[in-house]
Amino acid sequence: MIIGPAPPPPPPPPPKPAPSLPPGGSPVTLSIPNFLDKNLIGSREPLKESVLSCSGLETVRLLQLREALAEHEHADADEVLYVVAGEGAVRIAGEATPISAGSISVVPHGTKHLVERRGRNPLILVSTLSGSPCKATQ
Repeated sequence: MIIGPAPPPPPPPPPKPAPSLPPGGSPVTLSIPNFLDKNLIGSREPLKESVLSCSGLETVRLLQLREALAEHEHADADEVLYVVAGEGAVRIAGEATPISAGSISVVPHGTKHLVERRGRNPLILVSTLSGSPCKATQ
């Protein structure tokens, strides 16, 4: 019996396609001071939320607070909070961290947190939720 060369190995499986992302939105450039000149929270409103951008896996909102945001969590989205104006605190796991203009807080998905205003003026934040499809009414 004559044995020939071994057959070539089978070809590797084709690579898996990259996961598809929801369609992106249009680019947005915005002056926050100009936006606030036309959309400032009223003296009796506890919260004013404005969706600035809604694209793919990201929602960018401008939050104006006169009262605390109740404790909540985002099951499938990380949240980045950037303080534009005012003073307050972010409370995570019972620990309050003071925040003021220029502060940034990163809250991983599934983390219970609340945001409270301190002082007389509204607390104004840019909130970016990333990781779940955008919902304009989030």
